[in-house]
Amino acid sequence: MTQYCVLCIEDQPHNLALFERALKPFERKFKLFTAQTITEAYAHLDTIRQQHNELALVIAAQSINNSASQLLVELEPHYSCCRKILTCDPSQLESVLITINEGRLDHCFTPPLQFEHTYDIVKKELTEFILSQAKVDWLAYGSVLDSQKIIRAHIDKRIHAYRSDFIRDYHSISDDELSEKVCNALDDFFSKNDASNAIRQYSANHLLTNEGTANQFLWFITQGEVALYKQDEHGTRREVVRHGKGGIIGGMSFVTGEPSFSTAITLSATHVIKLDKETFTEVMHSNTSLLPLFTNLLLRHFNRRLQRSIDTKLQLQHTFESLEAAQTQLVENERMVLLGQLVAGVAHELNNPISAILRSSDTLIEQMSQDTEQFHSISKQLGKEVLDRALRSNPIPTRLLREKSKAIVYKLSNKQQAKSVVQMGLDRHIDILSQQPNPTLLLQELNHYYTAGTTLRSINVCSQRIADMVKSLKSYARSDQESIQLVDIHEGIEDTLVIFENRLKHIHVERDYHDLPPTYCRPIALQQVWTNLVSNALDAIDLSSNTVNGQLTIHTQLLADSHGLEIRFKDNGCGIEPQQLERIFELNYTTKKQGDFGLGIGLSICRQIVHQHNGTIRADSVINDGTQMIVHLPFYPHSPPTA
Repeated sequence: MTQYCVLCIEDQPHNLALFERALKPFERKFKLFTAQTITEAYAHLDTIRQQHNELALVIAAQSINNSASQLLVELEPHYSCCRKILTCDPSQLESVLITINEGRLDHCFTPPLQFEHTYDIVKKELTEFILSQAKVDWLAYGSVLDSQKIIRAHIDKRIHAYRSDFIRDYHSISDDELSEKVCNALDDFFSKNDASNAIRQYSANHLLTNEGTANQFLWFITQGEVALYKQDEHGTRREVVRHGKGGIIGGMSFVTGEPSFSTAITLSATHVIKLDKETFTEVMHSNTSLLPLFTNLLLRHFNRRLQRSIDTKLQLQHTFESLEAAQTQLVENERMVLLGQLVAGVAHELNNPISAILRSSDTLIEQMSQDTEQFHSISKQLGKEVLDRALRSNPIPTRLLREKSKAIVYKLSNKQQAKSVVQMGLDRHIDILSQQPNPTLLLQELNHYYTAGTTLRSINVCSQRIADMVKSLKSYARSDQESIQLVDIHEGIEDTLVIFENRLKHIHVERDYHDLPPTYCRPIALQQVWTNLVSNALDAIDLSSNTVNGQLTIHTQLLADSHGLEIRFKDNGCGIEPQQLERIFELNYTTKKQGDFGLGIGLSICRQIVHQHNGTIRADSVINDGTQMIVHLPFYPHSPPTA
């Protein structure tokens, strides 16, 4: 064991005696050497070195051959922690101050020496020396040195050590290693004295904590497995987590005093260390390094529980959002089914009268032929031609009507007759008409054919238009097309445009169709996509400043190597803000202005439908320059896509 030494060098007997008396109380902890010459001092230093002791304090008188200060300088490299005191005459203080400033001297005595003052300075310097020795038990020197200062330093040292242990880099070791350290420390403690019967063994199905009840214990699992259970709102007990070796049971309730959060039950033969609050305090006080370990283990245990709680919350949130999206999809599907039923009913009701109108038109043509039997032969001959032309041809443009009328008016009675002849398409028979004895009567009879023909043509055109609309609605609402079918994409788009015919009156629709072979898909679902995209485009054009020149361009093409189909719907509407463009496919998000109808469902459903076809949908938009919706669908010419 290292012995700390004090060396006093003084050639004045009176001063030496005073130093010996002042140093006497420190003999219990320090070995004292005195010398009256420098030679004797060096001999003591050799003895200290040979015995591997440590020099704690040197007191030297400057009057000894004027070489005491030189001795202190020589000691510096070998005893850097040694405290140095010099005794000198006041006339020498200037040189002493230089030595102090250079860090070679800690204190200076000037004659005459006083016992109390000398004792206090020696006590102070030895206390400073001991506190500089980090590995020394400072409290052992409290009986001869400054005990209050030593106690304060010891407390500060312990607090610093605790803080260092507490914030030590524990993340470099695993949960199992940290648990092993704590359990080993607890085993060491209770292997010596287990009066509280802390080390226990439980069989399977042993109850440790009960949910909602007070808990006064903390369990460390050293072997076995424990499950934690929670009751749901229906009173059913559900397992939430399991803990094995190193797990802590009852930690939260033990620390906070709150009722147990869960019910803990052993699943097999389980070894534990059971601590109550009194035993826990005793254990932690017995080994101060154990408290930081336990604190870090407990924090890590709570952190794992918090992580599981956050993960569970995120999973529940994701599940809730999925259920909400599924519910929205079901509501939309139900709405579409109901709409389909209504449309199918309306289409069926419209189909019967339209068919009757078309049949009546044919009947009128036959009946009219019978009603015109009394007409002149020339009237009958030309009348059939007039009737056929009126049924098939569009009315002649006004400019052309004027030009042709002007060319033949000289052969007839007036301009009105010339105009009537041109309208009926008889200007090439003008010579025959002009040679008739009563051309006015003949033109009246032929006009009967023309009026009937144009009337019937209007009936046929309008009826056929309604019939096409009914066909489109029936196709849109048909419930037997839910299965995957080989269809023409263009046909579905055209059926959609027929539905929007009223809104398209002032919109120029440019069809940039390329050859698309039939592909397998769900036609009704895709028609819902086309409907939403066309509707949104028309809404954007209606909101823009260039409504009169509104344009909707529909572009289709087969991608290279037949890898897929591309369908683009481009409008020249108001466009979408960049920050909104990122969210347009989110559920319940809409860009519609206040007062307009928009649920934020359409594009979300479009994306779902396109994704169900293993396709993609995206949007490009420029403010005041329009929006382009781009749909990519895989091309399946031979086999349907898998669900």
